[in-house]
Amino acid sequence: MPKVIDDRVSLDLILAIADRAWPMYEAAGETKLALIMDLDHVHRICPLDLQGLLAAPPFDFSHDIVGIYRHFNRETKTIGGGFMPRTALP
Repeated sequence: MPKVIDDRVSLDLILAIADRAWPMYEAAGETKLALIMDLDHVHRICPLDLQGLLAAPPFDFSHDIVGIYRHFNRETKTIGGGFMPRTALP
């Protein structure tokens, strides 16, 4: 069975990011669990600076969260449309 989230620190950060991002996903009719899973999957395929994302200014935070919502394909587990989160690690 695959691990959902790599470690406790990542889990805590993803949950904190989800708390901050929840209004955006809720407005789109998504569940909080979907948001957490999207963040985890994106972090696995495109490692994110989770601390940086949590602390990002509102515009940059919204860019990454809305971009993940719009461009992450849950079926293929890929990010499309040329989207790259601003908080992606090099």
